[in-house]
Amino acid sequence: MGCAVKSLFRGHSSGELVLTWDGRDKRGERVSSGVYFVVLRKNGRVLASQKVVYLNGGMEESRSQS
Repeated sequence: MGCAVKSLFRGHSSGELVLTWDGRDKRGERVSSGVYFVVLRKNGRVLASQKVVYLNGGMEESRSQS
């Protein structure tokens, strides 16, 4: 797998949590169009992953559960 682009949330949450990615990396710079993977981890364990195709400022998603 590639390198981490940005961490959207660190901490604890109960109930539903909705996160939005603005297409920027951890330095605030826009990322290139391409395929990115969103990974949900808890205590170092992967709970789910999702492939995201980022195109010219928009996103299309392809879902997969781990």
